[in-house]
This record gives sequence, structure tokens and C-alpha cells, in this order.
Amino acid sequence: MNPRDWDVFEWITAAIVVFMITLLVIYVVDEITEPDEGVVKGKHYTPSHTTLTCTTSNKVTTCHTTYYPECWEIQYRSEGENGDDCVDWTRYEKIEIGDWFHK
Repeated sequence: MNPRDWDVFEWITAAIVVFMITLLVIYVVDEITEPDEGVVKGKHYTPSHTTLTCTTSNKVTTCHTTYYPECWEIQYRSEGENGDDCVDWTRYEKIEIGDWFHK
């Protein structure tokens, strides 16, 4: 199919796909460059939750459910770089702000 023949919805769908791929690449690069250890700057709990994402293409709607488990997150900083990781509850309770964190 020639892109010149696409209708508005096909262009929007293509733009969304490109945008999602760009976000995925940014996320992967960010995780690769994240430090493995640092000084704890924050702690945050996120309960488990589910999201529903729907897309429509050619008048057909497709929905996808994503489950996210609960997360006890430790936020840390090392040499000017920020990092964050989910840990188990026991480890989360033992770590204090200012402690040294290592994955």
C-alpha cells in the first residue's frame, strides 16, 4: 500500500506506532545507562493496578489489558545519574533515606 493513499486514520495509527517505538527505545536506553548503586533519595509504594489500552484501525477496535504488580520503589542517585528499582517489602522497610543502595 502506498502511503499517499492512506486515509487520516492510517496516518494517525502510523504516528502512534512510531511514537510508541520511540518511547520504548528511550526507556531501554534509560535503563541501560541507569546506575547500579547510589545514595537513597526517596521511597515510593505503588499498589498493583491494571490498565486498558484500546486502538482503532480501519473501524476495528482492539483492546489490550496490562497488569502491573505492586512496587516498593527505591530512588537513588550516583555521580549525577538517577536510578530507581522495585524491591521486596522486607528490603524496602530496612532501607532509609541517605543509605547506600546496591541492586
